[in-house]
Amino acid sequence: MTEELLRESLRRGAPLAREEFVRLHQDAVYTWFRSLPMGEEAATQAAISFFQRLLSTRPPQQALSLWLYRSLLRFPAQVDAGGAANALDRLRRLRPELRTVLFLRDIAQVDGPITAQILEISETTVRSRLQRARDEWTA
Repeated sequence: MTEELLRESLRRGAPLAREEFVRLHQDAVYTWFRSLPMGEEAATQAAISFFQRLLSTRPPQQALSLWLYRSLLRFPAQVDAGGAANALDRLRRLRPELRTVLFLRDIAQVDGPITAQILEISETTVRSRLQRARDEWTA
């Protein structure tokens, strides 16, 4: 299904479109919540709540990924002090603006111009934050 067809189907409230949208984006959304300092169960619950809230609204005419990631960054996730694996723990210690860019570019594979649009910053700032995030994450 093309993005345009999926967006229009979502705007009409088609259940199969909702399932397809979740299927396409569930890994990225779950990975985002796992990057926050919360346990696995809390991350799963946050991802479910996020999709429920997001899909209760009509998508705008913009790209679905833009709508998804902007909404994800604004979603109020409950955060606790749960433990994590070493790499995930390092990711969690990054400042939020660095973690967000690293997530969008390296985990969700969102390209630079779209990342800049999602975060409402310049592409130069995206590149700078990404380099800083990679340096801090691997240090």
